[in-house]
Amino acid sequence: MIVLPVAFLLIGGVAYLTQAEEDPSGLRSDDRLFLLKTADGRMMDWAEGSLATERGSNDRYKLYGRRIMRDQDNLMQELRTLAESKNLQLPVEMSEEKTEELARLKKVSGESFDRRFRRMIIKDHKRDIRLFEKAVESQDADIRAFAKKHLPLLEEHLEQARALNQ
Repeated sequence: MIVLPVAFLLIGGVAYLTQAEEDPSGLRSDDRLFLLKTADGRMMDWAEGSLATERGSNDRYKLYGRRIMRDQDNLMQELRTLAESKNLQLPVEMSEEKTEELARLKKVSGESFDRRFRRMIIKDHKRDIRLFEKAVESQDADIRAFAKKHLPLLEEHLEQARALNQ
């Protein structure tokens, strides 16, 4: 008879401790995930932009790469400030998945690089735009404002990426 209540207490305590360890920020899980995914995406976009400045076959790709790097630096700076205000520590390195994607991009150059880069940056920006559109609906006013502020920039980057081959 005593075993069942003790088991429930243990399970409840473990669940509470796990939740507290996973999210010391107190953010809603979707807001926390938005900030973490945004940081990962910004690091990836910056690295892709850097590669474009080195390996792009023409000045349009190199210019686009520099713009991406500059814009991602600015966006990441604001993101860090926002995350700090929410007591959330952002990752300092890209996720393994993004690191692997970047490694594949590093293996090509010239026009092959251009095609692969363009496909990747378009895919990445579409994903980021969906993420930011969802965050615009956040209950957290700071996250909502951040997403609203930067969504137009991501949309602009997407349009510029689509125009690279024109």
